[in-house]
Amino acid sequence: MIVPMERIRLIGPRRLASRVISALYRAEVLHIVQPTLDPLFPISNSTPLSLLEEEKTTLSAVNKLLGEIQLALSRLPEIVAPPPSLEGGAIEAEISEKGDEERLLEVSKGPLSEALTSILDAVREEDGLDGEIKEVSVYLRLFKEFQPLLARITTLSRMEIAGLVFSRDHARSCDDVEKRLEEVTQGACAFFRGKSLESGILAVALYPQSQGDEVRKRVFRDRVRPIHIPERFERDTYASTLRWLISQENELKEKRKEIEEILSDLSRRWRPALVSSEAALHRLALAIAAESFLAEKEAAFWISGWVPACERSSLGRLLELEFKGAVVLYSHSPEPDEYPEVPVQLKNPCWVAPYEHLIEWFSPPAYGTADPSPLLAVTIPLFFGLILGDVGYAAILAGMAWLLLRLAPRRPVALDAARIILFCAISSALLGVLYGEFFGGLWVSLGLGEPAFQRKEHPQLFLVGVVFLGAVHMVLGNLIGAWVEYKRRSLRGTLGKFCDTALVASAAWTGSMLLGGGNLSPALGSLGVAFVLKMATSGWMEVVLETPRTISSIFSYGRIMALGLASVILADLAQDARGMTGNVLAGLVLALCLHSLNVVLGLYSPIVQTLRLHFVEFFGRFYAFGGVPYSPLRNR
Repeated sequence: MIVPMERIRLIGPRRLASRVISALYRAEVLHIVQPTLDPLFPISNSTPLSLLEEEKTTLSAVNKLLGEIQLALSRLPEIVAPPPSLEGGAIEAEISEKGDEERLLEVSKGPLSEALTSILDAVREEDGLDGEIKEVSVYLRLFKEFQPLLARITTLSRMEIAGLVFSRDHARSCDDVEKRLEEVTQGACAFFRGKSLESGILAVALYPQSQGDEVRKRVFRDRVRPIHIPERFERDTYASTLRWLISQENELKEKRKEIEEILSDLSRRWRPALVSSEAALHRLALAIAAESFLAEKEAAFWISGWVPACERSSLGRLLELEFKGAVVLYSHSPEPDEYPEVPVQLKNPCWVAPYEHLIEWFSPPAYGTADPSPLLAVTIPLFFGLILGDVGYAAILAGMAWLLLRLAPRRPVALDAARIILFCAISSALLGVLYGEFFGGLWVSLGLGEPAFQRKEHPQLFLVGVVFLGAVHMVLGNLIGAWVEYKRRSLRGTLGKFCDTALVASAAWTGSMLLGGGNLSPALGSLGVAFVLKMATSGWMEVVLETPRTISSIFSYGRIMALGLASVILADLAQDARGMTGNVLAGLVLALCLHSLNVVLGLYSPIVQTLRLHFVEFFGRFYAFGGVPYSPLRNR
């Protein structure tokens, strides 16, 4: 459900602004908005509050320190909690009770500041070593790859090296380049072809630097960038250069290991204090920056925002206890013309909450409309089970949900995904019992009893059933849309949705009679009445456009039947695999492959098609986009 919201305004002395903001961050319930967006602002003769110079200076210092601490923490290795005797742990204990401003002083001065400087120095040195190691490795690989060529060179001085790649389709170009290079340099060159890769043939050309411009112009035609060995890497010969590069790489790697040990030691000593300081400074930066959301008039300030109606009393008590009446809170429920700017918070039971992530793919529903999450929690597993109704595949789905929980037990998204998969598995199992399917026809082969309904034997009845279910789904969407229009006080919109309901119901009735061979006259009569009512409320043009779309939407639910039968046929084909091959082992392998394919398709197709039926056919009846996500002030 969409949580009811209230607009609140806080008014108090300017000197208390920072303390009030800090209190609001602790409360974690206020969705603050710019004062200029408040309808009261134009008539209040107030101005947006600007930060004092002292506050700007503090904010700049806090952000600078935060950036340094975050960089340091990102490069420090994770550690187990240090012993209390370590210096960093002792400082953490000392400053744990200090306020955010005191923490700023502690980080900017004293032992913690010195430790931060040491960490950043080590990080910069590590980055420099990484760059040098990478550069040395590049030229080392070059020397090793083209060793036969470079070994022929007595000196690398005043030579230019160019790397080239020729595609397999243009292998002859390699011969042409080599020929033109010899002509331009009059033989003062060397050309070597390397390994043939998937991307083409790798080659290297060496020629005098003095002829580089002519070679690039006449041979390469500016299509390659020459690679020149840096002067600091050059030695007298190929062999001496290669030996020096190897020793240099080893030396740089040893230095890097020393830096890693230094960072590990600093992490053990100072990481907890830095983590705590980061949180405190983050709170301080947020509190100062949030003052830009305030308005002021003379010596007073005021804040505008939104809080859940259920949290309004607790917020009032918190402010009263801390400020003893110096800060006053006013609140009122939003008017319909304010709905577009009211933030939306969804609150549902634990078995519905996972489906809120599907809503987030769109945007939150507009305030004052409907939250479809509870309906999704019922219809998505139902549609999924109708398609993949098989007890065996349901067991595999349940195992996948369990595995997902084991691999990512602390990730909320993984937990919600596992719950949705589990709900779909339960639906598949229940409908699998109804269909009498266990990896296809094994249900009957194992003597588990006669199924209540064999969908493969009665496809027409199955089609009529899912079309009827689709009509009910769309009627429900229209009824929700009528309720939303009623809340918006739109009589025309409400009547239009009721007429849409009548049109869908009569179209479904007519379609069922066509598929089932019943009496068409009453159904066609109801369709004509619905057609006239829709024309009376919406006009003939909308009727002409809406009627074909409604009929096609109803019959689009037939894809549930089509995908379900495809799953049954593929499962039965896997069961018959042994007889098809004439070999037990080959039959088992083929059956396993077919069942694996069916599981993959059984996950992909039902999910995609089920979501499509909801997002396109169902949501189009009532869902209003554009809701503002509820984002309260938080320290986290």
